Amino acid sequence: MKLHILIFDILLDSVNSIIYNFSIKEQVFNVTTSIKLETKEISYTEQEDISNLLNDTRKEEIASSNYLVNYSIPNNFKAIDYDTKYGSYRFENLSMGTDITLNTSILKCNLYEYLDREDSPNIYDSNLNSYNQAKETLNKFGEEPISYIYKNNYLSNNKITENITLVFELNNNHIFIVEISSNGIGIPEKLVKMIKINKIENIASNIKIEKKDGYLIEI
Repeated sequence: MKLHILIFDILLDSVNSIIYNFSIKEQVFNVTTSIKLETKEISYTEQEDISNLLNDTRKEEIASSNYLVNYSIPNNFKAIDYDTKYGSYRFENLSMGTDITLNTSILKCNLYEYLDREDSPNIYDSNLNSYNQAKETLNKFGEEPISYIYKNNYLSNNKITENITLVFELNNNHIFIVEISSNGIGIPEKLVKMIKINKIENIASNIKIEKKDGYLIEI
């Protein structure tokens, strides 16, 4: 009997040793907070016929990846698709053969990784060299929130094509993206400057959970 008790005590000590003698591996996340970038002043194509149509803005919002972003765009853009996770718009009343579209989205990605050519996805057009007279420029756009602007332009079927991307930092792992694309016409500076961020909200932090009848529910 004593032998059984001794064996049990030994086994118990072994179990306790396993339970109490372990270490939790510390989670370490490497967050990129800066990157060496070649920036240059953006050269806009001034289109008086477009600029003269730009007067008012309206507010829109999308929510994705636990973030809600309320933003303003020129009122000339009308929604061509309805989705709470992204925005898709087209500039109204343009002359035949010309087109300007605007798309918004929230991406779970670090801002500086998105600006790095070596990372994927990134802000750059990898097919740009295949176009005629292709040019691209990157520059700082704003400070609150931190944002950058990227522009490329080229000739396609002897018609000008321009693409402008605005990328805003929401936090270390989320960005808000506005993509403006034109065909047969330039994108004036006035249009770009009318795009504003009104509110950024981490909606995940507003969700409260409580237990009811044995189930976890959002309230």
